[in-house]
Amino acid sequence: MTHLITGDIGKLNNPKTRALIRAMQTKEETIALQEALVEMGKHIEVDGFIGGITINAIKRVNNAEMWEIFEEKTANLPACDTDPFSPYWLETAKKELGVTEIVGKKDNPRVMQYLDAASKGTYAHDETPWCAAFISFVMLKSGLPKPRISVRAKSWIQWGKPCGPVLGAVAIKNRTGGGHVAIVAGQLADGRIVCIGGNQGNQVNYGTYEVSDFTDFRYPKSEEIPEWPAKGILVDSRCGLSEA
Repeated sequence: MTHLITGDIGKLNNPKTRALIRAMQTKEETIALQEALVEMGKHIEVDGFIGGITINAIKRVNNAEMWEIFEEKTANLPACDTDPFSPYWLETAKKELGVTEIVGKKDNPRVMQYLDAASKGTYAHDETPWCAAFISFVMLKSGLPKPRISVRAKSWIQWGKPCGPVLGAVAIKNRTGGGHVAIVAGQLADGRIVCIGGNQGNQVNYGTYEVSDFTDFRYPKSEEIPEWPAKGILVDSRCGLSEA
């Protein structure tokens, strides 16, 4: 969806509207949104790209009415697997679930892309610790910045702004031999948090942790920090409970 957003969504005051737009996956959805704005009297071009003019129009209408029209227009579109209320970078991370490091001389090209996102051309093999590289890849793919030295887990301590263990927070964990970094994906009934991360058992998967396992939680500077606890988590058969 990133290529369909050409304007600054951060200018929208309504966090739910920002989340819904970022969760759109097809041009049919963006066109439906623009058509809703036209029905509400806004003179904009219906081209499927959310640019500055469309964003300014959204700021000047009743958002609840706009989304009601939008839902009518998209009722028959194929359903997508994105949760519109989940942070868009978390949704990016979920699409990588199951990516696994190849043990031995061969390398998984996708893991190498993660490492290149953190430090292009520096690492030759996927057996390099890559939890922080995975977070770098997710943030860049979501249109968000990363730390200057982003291949180290602890470098994420200075990224963004401080927050609690909220949905979408980057969680930084200290441990012997180095740190670990993952993204908060929800909370279990017993209070533990579920995080999606890379290099967790050599794979991108879910892991469960005590909140106290982490020393820091950080959130993108451009985004509004949500309330905790998060709701509606999904933990499936790909869930992993360790990091390596």
